[in-house]
Amino acid sequence: KTSPASKSAAYSYAVAGREHAKEELGGCMLCLEPLPNDPREVINLCASEPRCLCLLHRSCFLNPQYEMSDNFRRCMICKKPADPAVVRMAVQARKKPLGTR
Repeated sequence: KTSPASKSAAYSYAVAGREHAKEELGGCMLCLEPLPNDPREVINLCASEPRCLCLLHRSCFLNPQYEMSDNFRRCMICKKPADPAVVRMAVQARKKPLGTR
């Protein structure tokens, strides 16, 4: 049995081999559009064990047009804190360049 190297990789292992599955992963918690089967394009905000399926498109999560709020800092299902590395990634995506402050 292979154990994931890190929590960020845990989602990848859970989805592997589902490309031809009939059941969908669901929709993005922000835009409600269907999620792709490619784990590189999906972020799970939940960091608790076992993880909820608080799934978002990576592009929605990192989109600076969505204001940074508590919705990006915790799981939208169980309300536990999100992985700090994922939150930092969202904060960085929303920082203004020095010339526009």
